[in-house]
Amino acid sequence: MKILQTFIIVMLLATQSGCMSLIALCNYADSRIPRKVRPEPGYYEATIQYEDHATIRKILRLEQYYDAQGSARGNHWAWRQVGKKDEDEGDEIQLEDEKLGTIRFLLPSRARFNDGGWTSRPFNNVIIGNVPYVYSHPEDGRYVYRGTGANGLPPIALKYSVVTRYYTDPPPETNR
Repeated sequence: MKILQTFIIVMLLATQSGCMSLIALCNYADSRIPRKVRPEPGYYEATIQYEDHATIRKILRLEQYYDAQGSARGNHWAWRQVGKKDEDEGDEIQLEDEKLGTIRFLLPSRARFNDGGWTSRPFNNVIIGNVPYVYSHPEDGRYVYRGTGANGLPPIALKYSVVTRYYTDPPPETNR
């Protein structure tokens, strides 16, 4: 019944508005069909070792959802973290440093995890305090970051190692 109602609305819009294209009508009709999310069977574990701090592990569960925008861009299946709104919203690993304060390592999107291209690379973006920094280059076993949007900030060198792994087993119940 809902599909019939959607079809009637689309047809009314098509006949009343001569400027709507057939593609837009199809995308709109397609966006009105409800679809269930498809959880990924496994999970990712990101592990970071920052200087002499304890190892931090973050478990990431992912799901495929239907990104139905009803727009000219089109509707498609996309990946996101469970509990997040869309594919661009990510997670972070946060820790405290005595000298720098709070450091937030921003985890990459699901696509970067899935293609295997981010297994032990440095983080592209970190936030130190409230200032975003972007990865610049490696130097003497450290990763050098430069501040964005703020002139005159000196580069900051961070020493850490990061590893991500994919597991097909269900994730452990403990939140590490």
